[in-house]
Amino acid sequence: MGKAAQRRKASQIKYLKGLAENDPRRFEKAVDRRTISWLYEIERRKGNMSVNSPSVFSVVDNAMAILDGCGRKVFKELGPDIKKSLDAACCKAFDS
Repeated sequence: MGKAAQRRKASQIKYLKGLAENDPRRFEKAVDRRTISWLYEIERRKGNMSVNSPSVFSVVDNAMAILDGCGRKVFKELGPDIKKSLDAACCKAFDS
């Protein structure tokens, strides 16, 4: 992961963590938007699953790292459901 991607990820974690602590309703909406974005990214990457391209499963790893950065409580509450949805989308990508 390049420097810009690391900064973007850190910024996302900081933003979501702040929302989780201060505004749970906005946090829920933001996580829903992110989940849709991650699902879209998996769909986009499925068309280019060559050896040199990023894996669809790296989207899941990135999403779980972002949720984990928001705190253990958030990760325990949302992580399993989001991971299940993203894993299903990855499996669907391989199936098609």
